[in-house]
Amino acid sequence: MLMKKREMAVELRVLRALQGRMVFSPRLERQLRNSESGQVGECSFDELGARIDDCAVRLNDLVLVVGGKLCQIDALYICDGVVYLFEVKNWMGAFDLMDGDFVGLSACPLAQLKRSRMLLEELLRSMRVSVRVESRLVFVGTGVSLYGLRRDDPVLLPHQVQGYLNELRIRSGGFLRDSDVRLGQRLANHHVVNNPYQQLAKYCVEDVAGGVLCGECRVRMVEYSFLRLTCPRCNIFEHKRNSLERTILELDTLFPPEKQRVHQIYLWCDKIFSKRMIHDYLKQ
Repeated sequence: MLMKKREMAVELRVLRALQGRMVFSPRLERQLRNSESGQVGECSFDELGARIDDCAVRLNDLVLVVGGKLCQIDALYICDGVVYLFEVKNWMGAFDLMDGDFVGLSACPLAQLKRSRMLLEELLRSMRVSVRVESRLVFVGTGVSLYGLRRDDPVLLPHQVQGYLNELRIRSGGFLRDSDVRLGQRLANHHVVNNPYQQLAKYCVEDVAGGVLCGECRVRMVEYSFLRLTCPRCNIFEHKRNSLERTILELDTLFPPEKQRVHQIYLWCDKIFSKRMIHDYLKQ
């Protein structure tokens, strides 16, 4: 049972909306690549997890505050009275471990996993819930190699993930427990919607260019016909209504919506769409 679906992180939504509208520094380029890669990896894990929806409760992208400390959980499953905490990484390359620590990294993911587990256990105790918590660091990208990995390290490599989830199904007997559903609902109620620690890009209205940009290559689209726009680079066509919807969403992501918005959207879209079309879209 999927109890909390994964939403695109605000950080990634902002970066995608800014792409093509301002000059990215190397730091922002790296942040965008990392955010994109993380989103792809988490969604890949979600697809595997969906196969056990009949016997497990799934909460994706859960943000908790425990004792004033923030706990971000990529995926949390509840199955047969056990809580499973997953930290998902879509890394590529070779990494060395020594005594359970990643060598040369500023933040060890295994240490982060341990911290998240301790905070989750603290929250469960405060809720007077006595359940076992298991945690795993999950690698979903096939291009990763780990040297020095010990047998008892809580790590799942790409070829082990499906087998691990199959074991959960076997342990559960293939059915969902009502107590797991109730616990999932209680944890979902603790989710913090506005994450105060998100690393959002810095920008101001003077730095951000308007216009209707291609959803693929982020080049400014041009009018092709009365009903369609086209991208001069991709040569793709898009209905004006779809272009308008996407561009308004980008505007709302970057700048808080204003009550009187028709003229603002008209200018933001470089006057490609008539004010009447914008008004009709907002009304609908």
